[in-house]
Amino acid sequence: MAASKSPQLRLFHIRDEIEGVTTAIRDLSFDQYRESFMLRRAAERALQIISEAAKALAPELTAQYPDAPWSAIVGIGNVLEHVRRFPIRVGFPNQANSASPLS
Repeated sequence: MAASKSPQLRLFHIRDEIEGVTTAIRDLSFDQYRESFMLRRAAERALQIISEAAKALAPELTAQYPDAPWSAIVGIGNVLEHVRRFPIRVGFPNQANSASPLS
């Protein structure tokens, strides 16, 4: 799916990702969140989507919302992209020829 060039659609993506993650983790403790691989990955993906959408917004638009931490929003996406380029390979304990869960 191609990214939209519509600023309004990008803002909707930001809103939807924030609402989705908020709903997913609302009733969890930090320990419950931390222990859930799927929730952590979902939150990470949501941050990437938010960051990419924010990065594509025109400076004239972001200037209308000076209280939003735009540079931090874009920055976290850059950090997550760097981490994605150097993933840790994780094997399953029941895999044949797997001496360790981490491989």
